[in-house]
Amino acid sequence: MRAHVVDVRRPEASVPPRCLVDTNILYFLHYDRFTNLDALGEGPRPYQTTEYPRYIKRLRYENKELWVHRTGLIELARIVERAELQILYAVKTPDVAGIPPDLNVKAIRRTYRAEYLLCQERVLTYLAAVRKAYRLIAMVGNDAVSYWPAWDVAWPRTVADPEDVGQLVDAVATGLSQVLSDDADWVSLDGITLYTANAVAIRAAQLAGRLTN
Repeated sequence: MRAHVVDVRRPEASVPPRCLVDTNILYFLHYDRFTNLDALGEGPRPYQTTEYPRYIKRLRYENKELWVHRTGLIELARIVERAELQILYAVKTPDVAGIPPDLNVKAIRRTYRAEYLLCQERVLTYLAAVRKAYRLIAMVGNDAVSYWPAWDVAWPRTVADPEDVGQLVDAVATGLSQVLSDDADWVSLDGITLYTANAVAIRAAQLAGRLTN
């Protein structure tokens, strides 16, 4: 437990002047076909589509800076693509009760090529909307001198995904250490304040004395 944590569910939760918005939050806010996924048991949990939009609305109302990273945008494309392919699979398999855990999305791409082109167009539309709504963190420094040495030090000390650490390296290099995410793994990263509604992350922060307003 290395991060400080702010529980965004609380009405009195603080708002940072600027923050990195993680991929999962972008997905909860900007993807609009959850009704289809809910029917397949693949939709988000209710708090994810209520607490985060409410908090983002507050950040925007107070004119706070909202930032995203290229890696997060690419990851968003992958998540939305998978959601769209799950919906396509259900349409093409009318009697399906749920999505198989080992669903081969690459096979769906190849099998339903025309439909997949429409899926790609939809993903690009979502990405375009997100790119307009957020500031893009610059990739700073020389890879050999700055980025990879920082990543090599940061990642082995965490349980976070490698791409999350990659986002953090660039964010911290630009002076941005506040992160809005539903991913509890961010609590294992040094030097950040995590703004979240994730109960696991919040409970861990309480136990470690790192829950703050």
